[in-house]
Amino acid sequence: MGRIIGIDLGTTTSEVAVLDNGVPRLLKNKDGARIIPSVVAVKDGKFIVGEEAKNDLRESVSEIKRKMGSIYRVSLAGEKYMPQELSAVILRYLKEFAEYILEEEVDEAVITVPAMFDSTKRQATKHAAEIAGLKVDRIINEPTAAALAYGLMDFDMEKEEKVIVYDLGGGTFDVTILEIHDGIIEVKCSMGDNYLGGKDFDERIMQYTINEIYRINEIDIRNCDAALRIIKDEAEKAKKRLTDQDETSIVLINLPSSDQPDCELINMDIRLTRSQFNLMVGDLVRRTEQILDEALQQADLTDADVNTFLLVGGSTKMGVIRSTLEKRFGSKVKKGVDPEEVVAIGAAIQAGLKRGDFDSESEILITDVCPFSLGTDVVASYGGKLVAGLMDVMIEKNSYIPNSVTKEYATVHDGQTAMSINVYEGEEKFAKDNILQGEFTVDGIPEDEAGSQVIEVTFAYDLNSTLKVDTKIVSTGKTESKVFCLKGMNEDEVIKARSRLNARYENKWGGSFKPSDVVKKDDEKWKSSPMYESVSALLTKSEQLLPTLTGPEKFRLMQIMDLLKEALSKNDTDAVKRYDEALTDLLFDLQ
Repeated sequence: MGRIIGIDLGTTTSEVAVLDNGVPRLLKNKDGARIIPSVVAVKDGKFIVGEEAKNDLRESVSEIKRKMGSIYRVSLAGEKYMPQELSAVILRYLKEFAEYILEEEVDEAVITVPAMFDSTKRQATKHAAEIAGLKVDRIINEPTAAALAYGLMDFDMEKEEKVIVYDLGGGTFDVTILEIHDGIIEVKCSMGDNYLGGKDFDERIMQYTINEIYRINEIDIRNCDAALRIIKDEAEKAKKRLTDQDETSIVLINLPSSDQPDCELINMDIRLTRSQFNLMVGDLVRRTEQILDEALQQADLTDADVNTFLLVGGSTKMGVIRSTLEKRFGSKVKKGVDPEEVVAIGAAIQAGLKRGDFDSESEILITDVCPFSLGTDVVASYGGKLVAGLMDVMIEKNSYIPNSVTKEYATVHDGQTAMSINVYEGEEKFAKDNILQGEFTVDGIPEDEAGSQVIEVTFAYDLNSTLKVDTKIVSTGKTESKVFCLKGMNEDEVIKARSRLNARYENKWGGSFKPSDVVKKDDEKWKSSPMYESVSALLTKSEQLLPTLTGPEKFRLMQIMDLLKEALSKNDTDAVKRYDEALTDLLFDLQ
């Protein structure tokens, strides 16, 4: 079986990882970047992706993940695109730079999605991959991927652990509660909000900045797209600085006041303190805690029952998030793995599980849950009378998947010869208030009195959000089946979208790649320094020890070695000291 990559397709950033000799690693692009902005633009008639697209303030598209599964169309360079198409551009970019680094063709991936993505959004993600030329055998929930990564690195998989995964990404928020025991990662429940993430924290700083511009200059820049793009970028940078600083400045130089070419330019230095920011976003933090409380209640747990609290998503680096959670859960909050990288690493591990890259002793089994209830509309008693259109749930939210449920339904009219099976997804009492995912008709029912003929209906839902519905007319034994991939593009639409992508996509990688080609400093003075020499000797010692290790110990050693090598190549003295100490401590523990 060929190489399978793991992809974290995020709202604001995306990452790609692979498994090498049982150890996952994030891939770096030609510029040495592991974390790629999920931004698409068009330059000289061709798609550009990542940092280059993000720096194009004229016209670019970001946060497209929030639109996945919708009928929304995005305007870019004079054309309208479905969200799947622009997500496919990002996926193509990740696929091709992975091929460039690995020096082999990659045509399959494991892709992660938020736990609260419904089936329509999951199917849209699979179609985006198909457009990009990737086969997706498995869509995996982001918190489950994170748990896989932590499980391989930090947990004793034989020990029973109750784990909370708090996943605050750029555009979505999930809380997932798991039990880990005997090599099994068992998802107990997931709660979340697909419209809550780091973007919303950025927007609070944006609004503050816009208000300050109006207060001081009496200029309303809300309709100036160019100004808003600049402010958005500066707001994100200010948010990150406030993680380590008590205050920061939002510096705006020659900010356009309108979209007119001869408009007035604005120059400002706006002060923002961490305490101000914490007040601005207090309701957003409380919203995450509310969802956390709902998940604990669903799992019938208290804070005291939790053994480990995992932080996932770049937005969990914010000081206001960390301090809130550490105040509540103390030392249970894990900090050992970069929350921006852990999901892609977990996806790579899932790819390795699929390939059979783990031996039986380190085998990991994952269970997952259905994010939303699945059912059909029925006539039933409600409020003391028969009411049509009620939602009868077949597979309940947070029930284990894969799952299969069978129920019997009787005819409701005399002489009824056909019955409609309408498939809905959602939690509302009336089916029409949920999402209709598909329908089909069972015919050939013998004419009889109302209630005399019975149809046996089975819903079977798998790990890839595919629903199979089987029906059987009990009196005759006649059966029918239908598979619902639960909405999305048909094959012709995928082919057409791929053709549109190919017309505007240019492979910029080309040629063969060697890891040494990644950008590095060639500073002879640095390379002959005592620190460089001592660290290099320590790395050599680590490389000799590495083949003797397995599992979490091997991964932790490789991770620190990788970070230390990168710091050495960049002449980052502070980072070298930090990772040198971490590696020394780890080697001491291992010996």
